[in-house]
Amino acid sequence: ITSEATGNYALALEQGAPVVVYQNSAQLNIIKQSGGNWSLPAGVNLTTSGTREFNLFSRGQNVYEVFYMQSSAALNWRWGIGFTSFHLDDTNHTTAILQNRPVIPSVSTQDVRTYKVMSETSGQYHIIYTKYNINSNFFAGYMFFDANGGHFNAQVSPLLSSVDEFVLFGSVRNNIVTEYFSSYVNGAARLQ
Repeated sequence: ITSEATGNYALALEQGAPVVVYQNSAQLNIIKQSGGNWSLPAGVNLTTSGTREFNLFSRGQNVYEVFYMQSSAALNWRWGIGFTSFHLDDTNHTTAILQNRPVIPSVSTQDVRTYKVMSETSGQYHIIYTKYNINSNFFAGYMFFDANGGHFNAQVSPLLSSVDEFVLFGSVRNNIVTEYFSSYVNGAARLQ
């Protein structure tokens, strides 16, 4: 599909046709398939150094939204979640950033370990995640996110329980979110 080296990537379907964002060196690129042919890559003005685990969503009319984990050496590589919305000009193979903001900021005392973004309604996202608080333990969290930013950011695991940092899955149906994680209860891991 690409003629250049790629790293982290994500796929979305737009009217049944694949759209892909991928990392090339420190640049995020987007390509689309149309009629069996792939477009030329268009660069998204987002530095991907210190980013990983992309999630791509199509909003229609060439508007795309991408979530990603983000960190830097200045924060001792503590990870947070970022969000960028952009418009793709198919003709000129260029993009314009519409929004670029942190969802869960990188901070020196907390570290997002894994996350999942789910959506039933265009532009409205349910984000589940596991996070490490260096002053206490691992916990599972939830946040609702839309064009106005994050809402209802909350810990969902029991307060004094530590969760497995990488076991996380969930679903959303009729805007009811289920979140499953592994937590240590009485010295043994249990799925909650």
